[in-house]
Amino acid sequence: MTARPKFRATEYVKPSDLDEYAEWLESEFDVELAGLPEQHERVASALKSQFERSDFWKAFCSELSELGSAYYLRTGGFFFGAASDPIVTVKDWGPFWLKTYRRNVLENTRWPRPPSGGWLLPQDWYREITDVIRTKVVVRYLDGISDVVRLIAEGARKARHGSHVAYQASEEGYYAAHIDVRRRFEIPRADFDTDRVSAAVEIQVTTQVKDVIAELLHRYYAVRRASAPTDDMWQWDYLSDGFRSRYLGHMAHYLEGVIMDLRGRVTP
Repeated sequence: MTARPKFRATEYVKPSDLDEYAEWLESEFDVELAGLPEQHERVASALKSQFERSDFWKAFCSELSELGSAYYLRTGGFFFGAASDPIVTVKDWGPFWLKTYRRNVLENTRWPRPPSGGWLLPQDWYREITDVIRTKVVVRYLDGISDVVRLIAEGARKARHGSHVAYQASEEGYYAAHIDVRRRFEIPRADFDTDRVSAAVEIQVTTQVKDVIAELLHRYYAVRRASAPTDDMWQWDYLSDGFRSRYLGHMAHYLEGVIMDLRGRVTP
């Protein structure tokens, strides 16, 4: 087998994979990559622990249950698609590392110049990447999403945290509300001291149907995220996975809207 030639990172050749991306970071920005996966685990664990102990999170979990009871009294329908409280999870090193690659390289249409907002480097990672820790609320019906969004925004305001709401509606058929709640955290440094940073927690709010579809299609989307964007006319490739997965998401969103309309017509 012929040995792979070393990537010449000092020339502005776009890295074609994660190995070349690592070489490019080391060469262009003097980034020391050794120990970064372990450091990420320590930082993510600290973010998760502090958020779960926060007054905002405790109050939100309590008020979420009350929201479900009020919804049943108002509509006669059950609010949640799952009975358990939302669980806070962390983004593992692999997906996190891939996300920096996507931001700096794959999705950077300005290459070899930095993407809009500048290069995403280790000193900025935990301020700029908003889903290092995240959680998900699954509601039963489409109208429950806006109820949860309002609850989160009001809770963030009371806790004096920043918040930003984005209703996602992608070409790939992904529909959900993403709310970033931003606050100050203490995170460990590599020298065992600590830094105070402004970091965000991502709270996804989706419906039961969309959550099931997202789980089914997770592997397909994971493969696509690791590849450069393409301009393929997937709408005409009816035998492809992309055709089936994307239209499945769009059809589910449409049907949920029809269900809401029907329920409104028959509710006394």
